[in-house]
Amino acid sequence: MTPVNKENTPTVASLPFRLGVQSVLKTAALTYSEAIRNEPGLLAYWRVEETQDADAGRENSYAALGVVPHLDENPGGDASVEFFFQVISDEQLDYEPCLISHQLSHGEQTRFAFHVTRDLNALRFLNGTTNTLIFPPDGSIKVGHWYHFLATSKPRQEFRAYIDGVECFLDMGSLAFGVLRQAGPIQIGASSASGEDRAVNCAIDEVAIYNVALTPLDIAQHVDAAGRESLRKRVVHDREQREDEENEVAADALRARLNDSALFDPGERKVYEGQYLDAISLPVGGIGAGLIQVNGKAERSVWQIFNNFEHIEVPNSFFAVWARPRGKEPVVRALQTSGVGVFPAMDRLRFRGEYPFGWFEFADADFPLRVEMEVFNPLIPLDVKCSSIPCGIFNLTASNEGDSPVEVSFLATQQNAIGIAGDSPNGGYGGNVNRVIREDDATSIHMTHLSASDEDMVLSAQVENASATASWNGLRDLHEAFSRDGDLEYVESAGPSATSGTVDCALATPFVLRPGEKRTITFVLTWYFPNTNHGARIWIKHGNMYANWWTDALDVYAYLKANLDDLTQQTRRFHDTLYASNLPHWLLDRISSQVAVLRSKTCFWAKDGYFGANEGCAPTSGCCLGNCSHVWHYAQAHARLFPDIARRMREQTFALQGEDGGLPFRHSERHFEIQGPAIDGMLGDILSTYREYLCSPDQQWLHAHWPSAQKAMNFVIARWDSDEDGLLSGSQHNTLDGELSGATSWMGTLYLSALAACEKMAVLEDDAQSADRYRKLREKGTENQNQTLWNGEYYVQSPDEDAHEDYGDGCHIDQVLGEWWAPQVNLPGHYPEENVRSALRSLLQYNFKHHFRTTTQRPRKFVDNDDAAMKMISWPKGPQPFRSMKYGDEAMTGFEYGAAAAMVQFGMLKEGLMVARAVYDRYDGRLRDQLTEMNTASWGYSGNPFGDDECGKFYARAMSVWSLLLACQGFVYEGPKARIGFAPVWKPDDHVSFFAAAEGWGLFKQRRDVEMQVMELSVEWGRLPIRIFEFEVPEGRHVQSVVASIGGEVVSTTASFSDDRVSLTLKEEVVLTAGDKMAIEVSVNR
Repeated sequence: MTPVNKENTPTVASLPFRLGVQSVLKTAALTYSEAIRNEPGLLAYWRVEETQDADAGRENSYAALGVVPHLDENPGGDASVEFFFQVISDEQLDYEPCLISHQLSHGEQTRFAFHVTRDLNALRFLNGTTNTLIFPPDGSIKVGHWYHFLATSKPRQEFRAYIDGVECFLDMGSLAFGVLRQAGPIQIGASSASGEDRAVNCAIDEVAIYNVALTPLDIAQHVDAAGRESLRKRVVHDREQREDEENEVAADALRARLNDSALFDPGERKVYEGQYLDAISLPVGGIGAGLIQVNGKAERSVWQIFNNFEHIEVPNSFFAVWARPRGKEPVVRALQTSGVGVFPAMDRLRFRGEYPFGWFEFADADFPLRVEMEVFNPLIPLDVKCSSIPCGIFNLTASNEGDSPVEVSFLATQQNAIGIAGDSPNGGYGGNVNRVIREDDATSIHMTHLSASDEDMVLSAQVENASATASWNGLRDLHEAFSRDGDLEYVESAGPSATSGTVDCALATPFVLRPGEKRTITFVLTWYFPNTNHGARIWIKHGNMYANWWTDALDVYAYLKANLDDLTQQTRRFHDTLYASNLPHWLLDRISSQVAVLRSKTCFWAKDGYFGANEGCAPTSGCCLGNCSHVWHYAQAHARLFPDIARRMREQTFALQGEDGGLPFRHSERHFEIQGPAIDGMLGDILSTYREYLCSPDQQWLHAHWPSAQKAMNFVIARWDSDEDGLLSGSQHNTLDGELSGATSWMGTLYLSALAACEKMAVLEDDAQSADRYRKLREKGTENQNQTLWNGEYYVQSPDEDAHEDYGDGCHIDQVLGEWWAPQVNLPGHYPEENVRSALRSLLQYNFKHHFRTTTQRPRKFVDNDDAAMKMISWPKGPQPFRSMKYGDEAMTGFEYGAAAAMVQFGMLKEGLMVARAVYDRYDGRLRDQLTEMNTASWGYSGNPFGDDECGKFYARAMSVWSLLLACQGFVYEGPKARIGFAPVWKPDDHVSFFAAAEGWGLFKQRRDVEMQVMELSVEWGRLPIRIFEFEVPEGRHVQSVVASIGGEVVSTTASFSDDRVSLTLKEEVVLTAGDKMAIEVSVNR
């Protein structure tokens, strides 16, 4: 073996291989060798000489080489690895033979390692963090066949692999080479210097390593130089044929999806059972108050009430039920499908989840009653305090469907968990104290800790005469006591516990059910852990907001108890009003489910009022800190349901504004030094400012913050459109964590919508000069962007000469992002509607995949191979740019919801629902566990309906799904002007949908027939001032008369018309309150 390096020659430890490829390369050997040697980025090159001993034994079947000079100087930089390999025999090994590796020790500190899978279906790439399967383009690896292999790695997590010059399909994501803390050796034919995973059934030759990422053209030239051009072209031809066949199948699959009746059918309430329970994890907790996640077994499996991100399990904390039919032995079951010590499990359960509620229906052939459990935390739109209570509510119901009385008792047992979140699992235990508190209509147990006087918990049964024990010793003793008669031995107080120990308490609620009766017992758990540091490093906030409202868990409990009926009723009213919408049930599930993100650990609420927002959740921390604007501007649910929080988030960002008007896209103490502006984040902040005005009761908030929004707009113009031609240029940091260049419709439409919003805000603030400037710039940009970026089918990029992370003529999922934003905030569109529809149809044709079995997801894999999704970017008109968008080959739900809603906005209802339905199907409760195992991905698994994955769990961008509701109902709203309106796209002849305004929420209904259009606006909560009501009539119809009434009394109005749109102005503003309805009857003719 001859090492070659232009500057340094590494030491070769041994002659490693039984067989070289000289006989394969033949006369091409010199040509190939010259091609390798002439690469400017070559660091090392090893060749097997013709004199190699073909009969060498296994002990010489690998080479442990030294450190390659310069290879690890830039460990996160570009690199390529190239070699030929052959599987000599189909000998079955009990490991995966390694072809080449670069790591400090076996399985640890790995930069790269390439193995052959045991079934010969693929190669496996390891980088110390994840592993990726590399599938040959022409099928499985054939014994006795030589393959040319080349892998490239570029910064920002991009990895590609080629066999015989043709790019391979990669499964499990494709992250870049790993990073070593120090320079490491190269092993050829093994994964370590001592010979682990030795490639005894393989041959390797012509190994080359580079400090550049070779281009596809470079790679093809190398293969051709090796005399394998015809082979490469045949593989390419065969692949193209397969792709043509697959495209025909995909087109048929797309048509089938678009014609699926499930898109429009109301459907029934989703019931999860069997394998559809495996991924369930329902968050129960308030906004910024911590949460308990309840899984598909009905276990309270994850406790995050201690200001922790880690998934902590609190032992001895479960529900159980006891039943004794007349004349029979009692039966005890844990209310979950996993046993707890001697407490047997229920046989099975069915689950329904419509956030914030979860309902468990248990079944067991040997249990004489029907038992159900309802779990939730109060969630009342517009009421932030009552939606932020640190508590969980558990309603346990038993029904006697037999013909004789049954004695019943529910058991709630709880470990005093104060201290569990210490350095070790029980590191903070010791000094835990429990005390029973009796009231006339409730029994509670107060849990405290001697060393944490400001932390406590309360477990309570909302029923008189419950039995209680402040302490029980062992599950067997507890089971024995409870099994006798469904009661407990009374212990009034317990503790303090010994060092490293705690105390477990329990409540039991005996009662009798006569035939046909059912009874519900309510248990509540409150908690109080007020002192913590949120965030990390340069973004630290202190304490919890709930400490401003309550003094301890007893105070929380007292508030909850005093208001429990009202809180429950109002939460049910929100749920019932939302689900009274006649949108498909599956879509309502999607819309409601992502509100859970707001009450996950993605968000915190500090004691000083600062509302903190990560992008998502990593296992031990927030994932991507700092109220990231280029992510959160996609989110809509929080701003519509809790506009106070959205306004607070705007204020916090404006407080960090630079003198030049720039806004950081992440909050931190050194925000401009560490994080400068991101163009989409700033434009999103501007649009969000206008949204927050629209969702305010008056103009005072806008008056206070318009100067900041205007400074931000002027900064954007000066930085990225200095010649004011409406075409952006320069380096543009963005949500795909890269630097975009030049003009794109992606940022361009966002820019035009921000200009339109500023034009509106300037008019409101009596700044006619600025309004005129923004209007002219918007009009010029509209014209120039359409001329420059429209390719006749979809919108593309016109990059700057200086290459950045661009996408060129790619078809981008966000290519009309600003057109999606505009209707949500009552703004006009900018591009020709037919062009927008064509662009959206292109997404369906090129980006939507009905499976990912042959489509590489790079760098992260979020979608199971058998699921459908819309890919971020496709390149149907040419090759993908060598340096392209970091996440262009991924599929992420927050973007998909936006594209789906844009389709609905532009009259493509069926198409938009189809895209959204594909997401719904991916999060159907089944566990997908073959995904990228990274903290900044889905942690390796997905499928939970309550909180989508992206950069971590419970990802904020997924709250963009709320835009689908706004699009379906054609919602128009401007709170300060008491203006509200609807132009339904979903079933305009028979439409029902939930709406939320600045001070109230309710239900809108619209019915049409040939001669009449009747609309009804009912307020279910709060108040709704109305001065202007807007609506549409069917195209070609003429309005004959309009009558508005409230409670049967006619209201005086005047109407104005613009095409099919009608604006109805009330003579005097009216205020509807809960229970009020306004009806509008419109007589029309042709």
